[in-house]
Amino acid sequence: PLTILVIGPLSDSLATGIANGYNYLYNLAPAVAAAVIGGLWQIVVIFGVHWGVTPMCLANYDLYGMDTFQAFQTMAVVAQAGAVFGVFIKARNKQTKNIGLSACIAVRFGITGPARDGVNLKFRNPVRYGCMAGAIGGIVVSFFNAHYYAYAGLPSLLTVVNAINPS
Repeated sequence: PLTILVIGPLSDSLATGIANGYNYLYNLAPAVAAAVIGGLWQIVVIFGVHWGVTPMCLANYDLYGMDTFQAFQTMAVVAQAGAVFGVFIKARNKQTKNIGLSACIAVRFGITGPARDGVNLKFRNPVRYGCMAGAIGGIVVSFFNAHYYAYAGLPSLLTVVNAINPS
């Protein structure tokens, strides 16, 4: 009963408040919001804070029927995919190539851990370039007013179809 009467309504209010704050930044300067999310999302994921964003995205879908946040998250994921693919191509060590290839396959489904933590962070520059590319990709996507119209649990190349306007 405590969950239904107190915790649920409080967490709903908090998620709505965070969503309103993000949406305010997006409405004020979409490219800045896009650069921040696209560039820093993978760093946020490293610290586990990313799970707190799900209620915000769901609040956006509930309030507006769409969400821009996940479109920018997708750019961060795609950028890490590109970075790990670059490591796969450039690596001379067979083990690094194998890990890079399997991580590249996983990140195509939105699972960035193996790519980011297992490969890109190990070499430092790939994760940096991935974050920079995510910021740039987010900015470019913001120019096209991209929105997701369906929730993507793990944003990836496969979820870009969520950006197709249903109307």
